[in-house]
Amino acid sequence: MSGLILSDEQKQRLENFMKHRRLNDESIKLLSQAKKNHELKSTDLRTASNLTYPNITEQLIKAVNNGWLSLDEIVMLLDNSELSGKQHVCLFQLPEKSPGKILNVLRNPGGDFGTTATIDDFLRLPTGSTVRVVRDETNEVAVKIVTRRSYWTTQLLEQKPDREIFERLRHEERAAVIVKADLNNKILQCRVPPREKGPQQTGNAVYKFLMDSLQNHYAIDSKSWFGKLRLFPMSDAIPKILANKTDFELWHDTPENKNTRTKMSKRGRPKAGNDLRNEQNWQFSQGYSRTNIRGFWRDGKNDPIYVHMNADRVRISQSETRDFARLVINELCTDGELDHVVNRIRQHL
Repeated sequence: MSGLILSDEQKQRLENFMKHRRLNDESIKLLSQAKKNHELKSTDLRTASNLTYPNITEQLIKAVNNGWLSLDEIVMLLDNSELSGKQHVCLFQLPEKSPGKILNVLRNPGGDFGTTATIDDFLRLPTGSTVRVVRDETNEVAVKIVTRRSYWTTQLLEQKPDREIFERLRHEERAAVIVKADLNNKILQCRVPPREKGPQQTGNAVYKFLMDSLQNHYAIDSKSWFGKLRLFPMSDAIPKILANKTDFELWHDTPENKNTRTKMSKRGRPKAGNDLRNEQNWQFSQGYSRTNIRGFWRDGKNDPIYVHMNADRVRISQSETRDFARLVINELCTDGELDHVVNRIRQHL
């Protein structure tokens, strides 16, 4: 039986990972099941829904070291959490001609190959980039690229009328990029986790990091498989999504035409049950275009998923730009729930 003896630094890394991936609910479910299976008391193992991340980390370590949970269960929890949710999801359409070739490319990456995840993978920074095929079926392939991400943040330390002092900090962290191609809907998803520090990333920053990650294992240029991916026209889907009151609920809107450009949003933290289109001041159903909207998608089985839907454009050279669709998912969800959202958006094209 494997134990889980961690240094203070390793505990902090584990805690930070779970916090970044929004693993409080899933961790408490795991602890609750262990408590039930071993007929434990609350003094043995704490499973309250309001446990903080430091408390959750301590209880998971305690559960493993007492044999109430296996180390493999913890690793599976961490590994699966990187598959879907709390991500930027860049969407592309597979080419009309021979889309299966894209899946064959993904099946055969180059560079260093990853093995089955271990607990050490989540407690240290990767030294390089590794790739692992996590799903290989006839009509669907998914790969996981684990790499090190480096970036700078800037904060204002002191501000006076004639003097400002800024501090720039360099951050390095683990990042797992998921690339998934599906012949059933002819869509390729590139799921990129947000940075742990600093402001929310722009589409340009997400696209650049995606390119850097892919280039470690695949040929990437205008003539390669990636250049042959077609635009997922998010702007064309938005008007029909706005007309859908069956399973979509609008929270934030950005209507514009040649005379008007505005933003509208419900107040406070996004919460299902408050459709912006029911507001008297929302009168933008006809004659307005959008590059992004935000709202909740429901499937009738699980909690609604709040999604930012963006039509982005990035500059890839001095003379070229590329348009692509990008979703932002701020909470953990299952692979199936995310696929449901992607397919519902596709059905509005």
